[in-house]
Amino acid sequence: MGGSQASLGWRTSIMSFSPFSITVPGTTANLGPGFDSIGMAFNRYLRLNVLPSEKTEYHFSGQINKPLPLENNLVHTAAETIAKRHGMELPPFLAEMDSELPLAKGLGSSAAAIAAGIELADQVLKFNLSLHEKLTEACLLEGHPDNVVPAFTGGIMISHFSDGELITLQAPPPRVELVMAMPFQEWATKESRNALPDHLDFGKAVRAGSCSSILVASLYKGDWQTACRVMEKDLYHEPYRAPFISEYSAVKDAAAALGAYGGAISGAGPSIVIFTEPQTGKKLAHALQEKFQQYEFEVLLPDLEGTKISQLTLK
Repeated sequence: MGGSQASLGWRTSIMSFSPFSITVPGTTANLGPGFDSIGMAFNRYLRLNVLPSEKTEYHFSGQINKPLPLENNLVHTAAETIAKRHGMELPPFLAEMDSELPLAKGLGSSAAAIAAGIELADQVLKFNLSLHEKLTEACLLEGHPDNVVPAFTGGIMISHFSDGELITLQAPPPRVELVMAMPFQEWATKESRNALPDHLDFGKAVRAGSCSSILVASLYKGDWQTACRVMEKDLYHEPYRAPFISEYSAVKDAAAALGAYGGAISGAGPSIVIFTEPQTGKKLAHALQEKFQQYEFEVLLPDLEGTKISQLTLK
């Protein structure tokens, strides 16, 4: 009798949610002097279909095309962390994951995985977390808000996170196209952070802060020429990371000569994000591809919707 009750309880647990899908956009972070605080979502996605199951299992496709143990799966570890913070355990489920975001390229793959994990836990355990609660949880997991906030919200987000408190504002919708220059090299965020100095002297920090201020004002005005001018003047991270990126200056100089506004290291790198006028990205990407064979160039558009949840209809 006891075994039957246990079985019934377990069955109730695994069937306690309806199948659903999660879609999270990729993000480019920093935009030069907006280091660890400014990010922008674009139209490449991590998609996750989640279904009740008798055991937890992930199937992978796209940019993640080989199995990952659960302890190395950032979607799963994020979901488990959220569940445990609320005194719960995840029920078993099947997750079908398809990602358009390559790993270790500076395109927000980790942030997308964290956002998907938080949404997974919220959906299957019915926490009904508010957006601000999700954003705060994501910042606690990631350590900084630049990628994870726009991954949830879409658009351009300007954020501050310290002592567990998040302050964030959304800039007006950007009228710009992105050309992402992706070198055939990987550079993990941890390695990229190791290239940064421990301290900036006071005078340099003041100059860096003034660049950040102009960047924010430019983004709110939609003035991408000025925004890209101050991206070039970053003192927080680009001078330390750029030497490790193949032909970094050459790619940006060529893009500017072809009419682009300018560019910056995307996130921790090694990709370079180039900003250009609407309707010009395809021509720019083609011209750059002919010059730099060691890169792949892809035209992207801003994503303004952020993370989306929808119910799955099983056939």
